[in-house]
Amino acid sequence: TKKSKEQALYGIVQGGAHKDLRLESARLIGALPFDGFGIGGEFGYDKKSMGTMLGLTHAALPEDKPRHVLGVGHPEDFEVIAKAGGDTFDCIAPTHYARRGVLFTSKGRLDLRSPKMVKFIDRPIDKTCKCPTCTTYSLGYVAHLIRAHELTGMMLATTHNVYYFNVLAAELRKRIKDVNTTDILTLIIGAALRVNVSDIHVEAEEENVKFRFRIDGLLRDAADLPK
Repeated sequence: TKKSKEQALYGIVQGGAHKDLRLESARLIGALPFDGFGIGGEFGYDKKSMGTMLGLTHAALPEDKPRHVLGVGHPEDFEVIAKAGGDTFDCIAPTHYARRGVLFTSKGRLDLRSPKMVKFIDRPIDKTCKCPTCTTYSLGYVAHLIRAHELTGMMLATTHNVYYFNVLAAELRKRIKDVNTTDILTLIIGAALRVNVSDIHVEAEEENVKFRFRIDGLLRDAADLPK
């Protein structure tokens, strides 16, 4: 079949939380002429395991093609995905939670189904948010709509959550653009040794050693990286 030049065909890497199956899938799919790669399935039982599994998978894929992480993207996941090598990702969280009256804010989650939320008629959902919902309606009013099962409440909640997630993504893109040498070295070391970047601590530059890094308490240098 013919493919439009404006479309990209991605191969999907699976394997669950099993390192051997993940690597086997990544190598097989990575050897095929796809435009990019999607990474899906179960990644582990906590955020650290997810970051480690994503890092291992990304390291086994061609470096010159984009990677998309499927179905992951709560606010706390953004940085984990980016540090592990993900270029893009998708998640139902902002709309799924909004329809149930749960909003993401700079102060954490708010459950608008709680009776006490309708009392806040003189404050926005999030004082730092510039979305149409927060700049026009009060927390109490939106909470009232949610509790009354009004579709308008779901719409306003969805508008806020999507806006909030887009702001988080924009801030992450800016941080990546402004990344410093230490951050870059950390990512390179993580990919080379196939370890979670949160376990790597790049220490300092010295006269005869360009950089040193510490993993599990052991100080290492460039000679410890695979050729």
